[in-house]
Amino acid sequence: MMPTWEAALAPWRLGTATPTVAARLASAGVSPDAVAALGQAHDARHRAAWCAEALPADADDRRAQAVWTSLLAGDLSTAGVQAARRHVARPVRDAFRALGRGLGLPGHVVEHQAALAVDALDGLVLGAHAEIVARGLECGSPPVAALVAALGLGARARVDAAVAARPDWADACAMAGGASADLVRAVDVHLVLATADAPAPGDPPGWSSLKARHDRLRGRLRAVLAAHPDELAVAWATASSARARLDRGARRWAWAWAWREARSGFAFDVDAMTPAPCAPTPPAVSPPALPSTADDAVRAWLLVVLGRGQSTALERWVDGAGGRDLPTGFYRYLAEAPDTLADPGSDGRSRSYVALRDHLADGGLESAWAALRPIAARLRALDPGPGLRERVADTLAPVLAGTGVAMPAHHLTRFVARMDGLLGP
Repeated sequence: MMPTWEAALAPWRLGTATPTVAARLASAGVSPDAVAALGQAHDARHRAAWCAEALPADADDRRAQAVWTSLLAGDLSTAGVQAARRHVARPVRDAFRALGRGLGLPGHVVEHQAALAVDALDGLVLGAHAEIVARGLECGSPPVAALVAALGLGARARVDAAVAARPDWADACAMAGGASADLVRAVDVHLVLATADAPAPGDPPGWSSLKARHDRLRGRLRAVLAAHPDELAVAWATASSARARLDRGARRWAWAWAWREARSGFAFDVDAMTPAPCAPTPPAVSPPALPSTADDAVRAWLLVVLGRGQSTALERWVDGAGGRDLPTGFYRYLAEAPDTLADPGSDGRSRSYVALRDHLADGGLESAWAALRPIAARLRALDPGPGLRERVADTLAPVLAGTGVAMPAHHLTRFVARMDGLLGP
């Protein structure tokens, strides 16, 4: 028996926003069962699992608070830097060793890379201390709620300004009672609405998209806190179990750093290792942007990526993954993307897609999926019998015309079946 919308949305804990969200999802034809399954997974993995983390008190708690609060305040004395280095060295060594072994690197190479990482801490800790502290604050409670609670006046004003500039976020905040009313609830409103419009890879269906958005949001909140170290210091100075938080935050940060180094060939570039600043003004040189005329090519390429079973890899790529973390099949289809989607001036082996990834990460992916859903429905409704190739070609011809995306010619039965990922259950 299909649950009511009130029951389906209960795990999301949307409060007074529940009726409005339910009406929006129902009008979009979303299944209450799918929303309930995602809500239960979200509640278990993004709330309960984090709350279950044990954070025991430690005799070193006060010292850990004092050392890292001083770093956040700009005190770069030798004693403080060395104390911070001792806190971080072991998690870094363990992360680089585990990753190297997982990648199948020879033992002597693994130990060499781990030693280089520890040596690089002298320069790195100065730029990464805010990221480590922010990750520590996430522990022991739902991470988004913990980060929102740590926002001071300056950080919160920056978040509110970013929310107001994005129509989808402004809409979610309005449903939750306003940008300053309950940002945590607005986050969940945004997640359920955005995930309902996305393809459905993952277990439960849609989890991959939901997790990517949740992780990206956490990263952006940490970046805002890092840009306001004085406010972050206030939150850290009052945090309980500082040593346990520091240990867990340092382990998670070290693992993320190890993966970034693996993707860059273990270059250990200090500028690349430190967290990206959340600058209030745009850089002097703007990154490349896709021309508005590329929208048709984006949608055509995304449809082929979905039909070839690479939608999960695509979402991970949009979220910043790369290197060996993604399958070779995805890179093959990325290399086949039309020239209009590549960055200007890049070609051959140096061809890049920064503008495409930024476009998709900034709401372009959700918009494209929504536009492609009617096409996917028509493909899924095709007779799978003899003549399928001609029927697929007739359906896709208007979509692919003039985009530079090649007409799929093989394994069309599976291509059509994978449209279920866009249509949902």
